[in-house]
Amino acid sequence: MTRNLTARETRGTIAHVVERFGQTSRGVPLEVYLPQSKPVRYLVLAAQHGDEPESTVVLSHALRAVISDDLAAAVVLAMNPEGLLRGMRGNGNGVDLNRNFPTSNWGSAPI
Repeated sequence: MTRNLTARETRGTIAHVVERFGQTSRGVPLEVYLPQSKPVRYLVLAAQHGDEPESTVVLSHALRAVISDDLAAAVVLAMNPEGLLRGMRGNGNGVDLNRNFPTSNWGSAPI
């Protein structure tokens, strides 16, 4: 199935609805781009590791190309905006977010 994309000359800005869902411990906004007229079917995250900006670049290009009516995902361009701004794996407090998810079965010993 072929989808229409936004015209190349209009891809300088992201036309999707953006919503702030929080902020980092140092006050950097956390934002999500949402579908305008559809329910969210997927969640797409980028920049969990601040020293790996490629996912944000690629996802930003894709988000700019998708027509607003066709977006079916909630899109977070930077899960770790402090790390992304500083080029660090961890956040502004030095925490590696990829290894910091709360779980009911966490233990300090390797599994």
